[in-house]
Amino acid sequence: MVRASDVAARSLLPVALLMLVATAPPGQGASISVPAADVAVITNPESAAETRILVRFDLPEELAGTTIEFAVVEFRACAVTSDAAGMLTVDVFPVTTEWSGDAAAWADGWSGAGGDFDRSLHAVWTAAAGENSVVRFDVTTFARAWASGARPNNGMIVLAAVEGAGGVEPDGAAGGPAFPTLTVYYTAAERHGRR
Repeated sequence: MVRASDVAARSLLPVALLMLVATAPPGQGASISVPAADVAVITNPESAAETRILVRFDLPEELAGTTIEFAVVEFRACAVTSDAAGMLTVDVFPVTTEWSGDAAAWADGWSGAGGDFDRSLHAVWTAAAGENSVVRFDVTTFARAWASGARPNNGMIVLAAVEGAGGVEPDGAAGGPAFPTLTVYYTAAERHGRR
């Protein structure tokens, strides 16, 4: 059960995340941006407003052996919500089951309808309803786990924080990054024994 106080507390998180995005990257590292390797939008057949985005990124080889300082996913979206204030709080979770964009569906291929994902690890963002909403997630923990092999890279799922409250879909109508992009800021490993 989601309490109103939980939703109110979550709505403050995007402000902190925006400040974090504004201060990233760390001063002495490098960065790389990669487009999504696979994307799918799945919709609940019982509620057309309830949509979820599945997205997976292939991590570039140059991240091997580096220290990932910060990783962010960003895209423009069309947000649909039943909230009177016109705001939609969305979560992103790591997916626990392999999937393919051309075969992804709400109920097929999962142990539970709507996708299999780890609810113990997530990031939060609040988007304004309508087209051209910007969605950003700090996915540093996800990227570190994928790069180290601690977690299989099955991508992530984006869904409304309150079940049945709405959903988001990538939207490129107004320009900007419609297709989700992962930007990773990293520091190369020190080489010992150089002369």
